[in-house]
Amino acid sequence: MPAPHRPEIILTEVQKRIILQLRIAGPTPRVHLASMLRMNTASMTRMTQQLVAMGMLEELGASDASARGRPTVPLAIAGRGGWSAGATVHPGWLELVVIDFAGQPVFHDSIPFDDPDPRYIEPQHALSEALKSGRCPTYSDGQSLWD
Repeated sequence: MPAPHRPEIILTEVQKRIILQLRIAGPTPRVHLASMLRMNTASMTRMTQQLVAMGMLEELGASDASARGRPTVPLAIAGRGGWSAGATVHPGWLELVVIDFAGQPVFHDSIPFDDPDPRYIEPQHALSEALKSGRCPTYSDGQSLWD
């Protein structure tokens, strides 16, 4: 049974800024994100909770539990938040790559071709065929990329 279609996710400008900051800085606690983006902590908490609920961000383990007060919980970009596919045509072969939302490669394949004119290659068809052939990428927990 195919996975249900996920609706398009529309992000606000603030949510985009949060994700961009996490791409630049890496995993960061909410309080530091709020400071970097000049936001109050309540707004940052609300925005990041929405992004976590959408599957765009994930909370990592709490850090510095020996300090007084509530331990900080770094946020990171969730790899399963989305994917990008790319194709590059080289003389005699087509390179296909899929990366997850965190920028980690999850699929890489090279497909040879004989036609000297790359205008006749259909990368989306080649990617679809490569994934259907049983070389579908999986996560370390065994779950398929497309589930």
